[in-house]
Amino acid sequence: GVYSTAIYEGIACGMKPFLVDLPGVEYMDGLKETVNILQRPEDFMKSQNENNNTLIDELFKPDAIGNFKVEIENILKNEN
Repeated sequence: GVYSTAIYEGIACGMKPFLVDLPGVEYMDGLKETVNILQRPEDFMKSQNENNNTLIDELFKPDAIGNFKVEIENILKNEN
C-alpha cells in the first residue's frame, strides 16, 4: 500500500505490511521506521522472512482505554 487504513487493518489481522515508495507514502511516516518500504519488486522477495509480531504488539496494545488515560496524563504532565 501507499497510504491507507487498510495497512493498519492488515497488521491487526497478522499480515506483514509493505509500503510502496510512491506519491502519498509520506502520509505513513509513523510506520516508515517499522515496515518495509518497497522501491522495486525484488524488495518484496527479500523481506518475506521478517517477523511482524512486534509491530502488532506495538500498534494494538490491550486495554485501549487505560492506555489512552495514561497518555493523556503524560501529555498533561509535560504541559505544566
